[in-house]
Amino acid sequence: MMPFDNYSEWEEANILFDKAQMSGEQLIDTAHTLQDKDRAKEWVKKKIEAETLEQARLSAFEQFQQIAGDLSANAETNGGTPVEEQLFTVAAQIVQQFPEFIGTPDFQGLPPRVKTAMATVVCGVG
Repeated sequence: MMPFDNYSEWEEANILFDKAQMSGEQLIDTAHTLQDKDRAKEWVKKKIEAETLEQARLSAFEQFQQIAGDLSANAETNGGTPVEEQLFTVAAQIVQQFPEFIGTPDFQGLPPRVKTAMATVVCGVG
């Protein structure tokens, strides 16, 4: 009979979980002690939360890209309209939630007055 390696089984289960070929519950079941199962539950929970946050960030970035394009086009034609104010408000909320978007080319491509106003609102700079 071949020796059984608990750690190898755990590593294999992690790989399958990462490839979405095994559920979190199945991964937890591969843990052999109660302490390991508790640690596995926490790890699965953190991993799912991180994936959810990443999906939210990607979705928000796509929305921000669209709004930034609309803001740029709207500012060139007729700045200061209610439509621009609404777009600005949504963009500012997104940037407050994900401040790393300030460094993106989409943010940098905004008209200077829009960037300044956004920095004032989001960062309290002004």
